[in-house]
Amino acid sequence: MLLYRGISKKYKPSLVNLDKNGTDFTECPLVALLYARGTNGYVIVLNYEEEQRKIKVTREYWGEQKASRFIVWNKFDDCILKIIPAKVLRKTIRAKGINQLCDTSKSTILTKKIKEEMMKIALLESFKPLPVDKEDELFRNGIFEFNITKILAFIKAQSNLFPVTKVQLKSLYNGENTSHLDENTICNANLNTPILLAEISPGRFNVIDGNHRVAKARREGLEELSHYRIFAKDHTAFLTSESAYREYVKYWNQKIDNGSYNPEYLK
Repeated sequence: MLLYRGISKKYKPSLVNLDKNGTDFTECPLVALLYARGTNGYVIVLNYEEEQRKIKVTREYWGEQKASRFIVWNKFDDCILKIIPAKVLRKTIRAKGINQLCDTSKSTILTKKIKEEMMKIALLESFKPLPVDKEDELFRNGIFEFNITKILAFIKAQSNLFPVTKVQLKSLYNGENTSHLDENTICNANLNTPILLAEISPGRFNVIDGNHRVAKARREGLEELSHYRIFAKDHTAFLTSESAYREYVKYWNQKIDNGSYNPEYLK
């Protein structure tokens, strides 16, 4: 469940109210936006899962308001999904045609916009590419080059977060043209080794390690292979240059702004 809180200035964890009053949130983004007053306002997006019990939340009476009021009774930094500038959200509901809609419709549109903002990758000015060792295997996708060796080491060190599962070969985007692949490597490919799929654009996963295994599996008439799956939020750390990282973040966020993603991705 997503909860929202509008604030009139930049969020500071040190100012979170821990006394008997708690901190107000609502499940309605439109109502939260009303409280994000001024040009420096923000909307905090909070993830609340009752069964996880990371934070204590209660539902409170809120007079005649159509939205519900929730009180968070402790610090909630670990549950913040995104802090979005209010001006970005206001622009959405003030757009021609949308500004005349009812509050329910505006709230629905606002929820979609918030989810899109949550899909975006924040540009980290502190980003520094990992050193490339001589023996590292690299994968190039246009101007983007990934360090496969270090990605796989990262995955194996956190195997609980990256389980091995099955993927249908017909769902892969790498096509069936194998003319660019080494025939010897195809013949000797170990089909027991999981291939690696990376989220190259929102909701789209490409093979970045294991194309020879895919080719061999197709020739042998297999329908699926074991694989690891890594999302953009994780694999961007393994781009081999700062310029590629900056271009990738720009490319990804433009895909979101242009609506170039599968609508199912928002669910």
